[in-house]
Amino acid sequence: MLRGPGKTPGQTRGVGVGPVRDRDQSAGHVRSSGDADRLLAARSLAAIVADVKHKEVTRLLTSDNLWLRAGALRGLAEVRAKGIEVLLRESAGEEHPALVRQEARVQLARLSWK
Repeated sequence: MLRGPGKTPGQTRGVGVGPVRDRDQSAGHVRSSGDADRLLAARSLAAIVADVKHKEVTRLLTSDNLWLRAGALRGLAEVRAKGIEVLLRESAGEEHPALVRQEARVQLARLSWK
């Protein structure tokens, strides 16, 4: 995305498109340049701890930020933490937001390949 002179991050515009919304109301998640950082940080922490019941991992998994939740699921799945399959099956349910649901489904598929 291109940013013109004097533009703040909230006023970022792509070429030939309208302003980028900071919040996608329909999906209920924030889209910003920091989302990837949040996902990677949550993934790393969860992978290092490798315990679905750890206090910090539980905070990530119950966060309002969907990127933190998805990252924690990915990190736990990558290290095959004890209890992750049950957690992924629960997170893949229709009652969960699409981002979390999709991450859970992808990680379940990856676990079945190995």
